Amino acid sequence: MRRKNQFNNRVSDRGGFTLMELLVVISIISLLMSIMLPGLSGAREQAKRVHCSANLRNLTYAWMMYADENDGKLCSADSDWNNPGNNWVADGPVIPGNPVGGTERAIRDGALWSYVTVLGTYRCKSDRSDLLRSYCISRAMNGKTCNCEHDNINPFKMLSAISRSAGKMVFVDADSMEGWLEGSFCPVLQL
Repeated sequence: MRRKNQFNNRVSDRGGFTLMELLVVISIISLLMSIMLPGLSGAREQAKRVHCSANLRNLTYAWMMYADENDGKLCSADSDWNNPGNNWVADGPVIPGNPVGGTERAIRDGALWSYVTVLGTYRCKSDRSDLLRSYCISRAMNGKTCNCEHDNINPFKMLSAISRSAGKMVFVDADSMEGWLEGSFCPVLQL
């Protein structure tokens, strides 16, 4: 019994951790954090990429549903505001005084809004810009030609005209330094 009392007295006399013990614990925790943080930021970026892929898939499904409900005709890949009924979005040209470009209205007036009514679907989480929309449609999918000398794109107008569809892209995660994305994306190579 006397031994038990001696042990209890030693523990109660101690009063807490020493400064050295606290420093060792803090250094171990900071070492573990420095090992884990790069992995966590990589996982966070991977989650953003998965979210962007889901957005692209949902927009592509909406694009296909639009074609199915319109006798196979593709919506326009362009973003003109003078014919918003057929354009997938209606931003219009990047000019001063454009009241529609880069706004929710431009997306809501587009042909795909009735199929994808969540505004966040039109923007990639990895996009660091302030744009409401991160995506463009490939010019090969019913877009205008740019009348350049090297523009040999013959855009598809009908869903049934697309051959080897697995090798074609519809939506592209674009980047813009302008106030909003204008027009369609010109693919580098058309198969």
